[in-house]
Amino acid sequence: MLRTLFLLMLLLLPAFGVHRGMMNISNLDVEVDVAFDIGQFLDGYAIDSYFVGVSAISTDDGRGPRLWALDFLYTSDIPEFDGVRMGVGVKLISSNYNGLYFLSLPVGLDMEYRVFKNGIPFFATGSLFFAPISLSFSDAGGYFEFRTGVAYEVFDHMRILFDWRTLHTNYKTTSMLFNQTFYGGMRVGF
Repeated sequence: MLRTLFLLMLLLLPAFGVHRGMMNISNLDVEVDVAFDIGQFLDGYAIDSYFVGVSAISTDDGRGPRLWALDFLYTSDIPEFDGVRMGVGVKLISSNYNGLYFLSLPVGLDMEYRVFKNGIPFFATGSLFFAPISLSFSDAGGYFEFRTGVAYEVFDHMRILFDWRTLHTNYKTTSMLFNQTFYGGMRVGF
């Protein structure tokens, strides 16, 4: 039921002014991510550079823990390296586990590399976000997120992706591997 609601939400994104939406599914969870391009709302900001987004990961078809994120990401092409786009950003992560409340503010990097220069839209992607205990609040003791994968742009602004991720939500009293899995999905830009 929860996966059906997430899919319906992804299909309705253009009606709410969302500029980028992503959904992925693994055998452990479903993740939905939406982002607003600030450059399309405000003059003076570059389009496809400043993103504010929200995401949710629901494990075990809604019966397991959930992870919510609010994020800000600045991305730009790197002129010295053809085909490389890099971003820096910050996330606000929230979750709970056995009555413990997790709140963390990790900072990190996001990278995309266009593998072939001859027009084939194939990309290698990766991101790394980390929060030490000094950027973790409530019952949180630290956060670590690593993602890597590949994407193929089937149509303009629509990518099919296959990734691997590991998410660690460390609490002050226990260390928890929130999620570690391969997943597949799609990302759509509007």
